[in-house]
Amino acid sequence: MYRDLGNKQSAIADYKVAENLLQQYLSGAFGSGLQDPLYQEMLEKVRIELSQLNS
Repeated sequence: MYRDLGNKQSAIADYKVAENLLQQYLSGAFGSGLQDPLYQEMLEKVRIELSQLNS
């Protein structure tokens, strides 16, 4: 994503927000309806992107 826009710090901030929201979904903060394996996959992808951006 940031590769297209050229703003790495903004991309890192966006991925951190996404990571936080997905973690809340998985922990049941918004009800049990969002505890879906899809959110776990999305969280893993977000964490991979973050680790790549931070390296």
